[in-house]
Formats: sequence, structure tokens, C-alpha cells
Amino acid sequence: MRERVAWVLAHRLDKPISFNIQVDLVSRALTARGCRVILAEPAGGEHPPCGSGPRLDGAGRERTGYQPGEETLRGIARRVGAGQVIIHGYPEMFPEAGAGQDITVYLWGQTSGAAATIHGVQALEAPRRIVPVTETSGRLFRAGGVRGVTQAVPHAVDVDEIRPATRSERSRWRSGWGLGGEFVIGCVATNQARKGLTSLLQGFAAVAQKRKGVKLLLRTQLRSGDGGPDLARWARKLPEGTLMVVEEFLPRGRMNELYGLLDLYCQA
Repeated sequence: MRERVAWVLAHRLDKPISFNIQVDLVSRALTARGCRVILAEPAGGEHPPCGSGPRLDGAGRERTGYQPGEETLRGIARRVGAGQVIIHGYPEMFPEAGAGQDITVYLWGQTSGAAATIHGVQALEAPRRIVPVTETSGRLFRAGGVRGVTQAVPHAVDVDEIRPATRSERSRWRSGWGLGGEFVIGCVATNQARKGLTSLLQGFAAVAQKRKGVKLLLRTQLRSGDGGPDLARWARKLPEGTLMVVEEFLPRGRMNELYGLLDLYCQA
């Protein structure tokens, strides 16, 4: 009998964010290793119904819905018959584990050391393993007194689509994006306070005052509803033409192209 794993998401699977690329890659890998992965997402619309059993979608994935604030991680796991739960992201985004020691919760995520993140981990009452996506997150989890931290496992990458650019590709891509010989600094992140884009913009502003021929390329949102910077205002504040914002969610092939444009990538 295949082992059941409930992957509980804090967002809808149809939301165009990088987390869902990770979910797709890793859940397929777990399935190939013999696990039965059930994807549980916040209920909304007609599919998947809240509290329902797993249903196959058009991509062959098993999905179910849950109502945030009303169902614990343990409750979701018991409903779908899973002995293990994966949550991917920041722990304070998810339902509490609920009482009981009969499931293991794997947090695959990261932290900047924020108190809310550490508290969220401590609230996972079930036996847990913390799988940090960076060595820095691992150190911060341990410094915050979190137990069960494993070695770091970086975000999954499809190496058939994300790879270093050749010199000719880079030249062609930069031309297609209207770039010449500028030194391009880039970052891909959701526009929210915890990503630190304001600090990046402040640093870039200092550089742009002293150096010509620099650009900052951000794949994010112009405006934030979560304390991030107003990039339309920053575009007016910075030297003209030095800030490029790409709001469109790019498929993986285009993301590889975007990375290939850059001279320096800044991790948010």
C-alpha cells in the first residue's frame, strides 16, 4: 500500500506563484518514489470542495479543500488518511497542528528569524521535521530554539528549463528586453514587507547616484497590500529608466531568460 502524504498549501494551486512550481516538481518526485500525495488547498469556488475527499484534476493530481481557521493539520491528515503532512512556506500561514502525536509535520520553508515564524514553528504540536531551503534559515531556526531541523534542501529546479545562458543567448535575450551594455541587478520576489525590497531599492538608489549604466530589474508587483514598497513611486524617485518592473508571471522558459539577463542576482 502506498504511503499517503498530505501536502497542505496556504494558497490556491491555480495562483501564479513560484511556490506552486515547487509543489508540482516535488510532489511528482514523491509520487515517483511510491508516495500517494494529496494536495490540500484553501477552499474556494467549485473545486476542490471544502472537506471533500481527494479528487483528481485535469493534471492527474489528487486535490482536496479545507477551510482556513476551521480545520487543523491533523484533521486534514486524518480526513485523507495521511500519516505525514508537508507544509511549504512560512509556518504562521498554516492551520495549527492540533493535539495528537500520530502524524509527522514536515515544514519545508525558510525564515528571516522573525518572531512570528519561530512562534509558528513552536505551535506545530505534532512531531515535526524542519527542512530549511537555505543554510541561513537552518541556522536561524536553530538559534530560535527550534528542534528537529534537518540539513538544508534547496528549492527544486527543473534543470531542463533553468540553466546558465550561453553568450549568444544572453546577447539575444538582452536585446529583446531592450538592454544594451548596462549592468543589470535583479530580484524575483513577492512585493511584501518580509522580502526586504525596500532595502534593495535604497541600496540601488545609492549606487545609481554614483554610477551610470546600472538598472534594477524586479519580477514582482508594482503595489503591495502587505507592507512592501510602492514601486510606481520608486520609479519616479530613481534616475529615469533605471527601474524595470515585470508584473507578468513568466513561464519557466521565460524565467530562465530573465535570469540570463542579469549581471547580479539579489536573493530576497
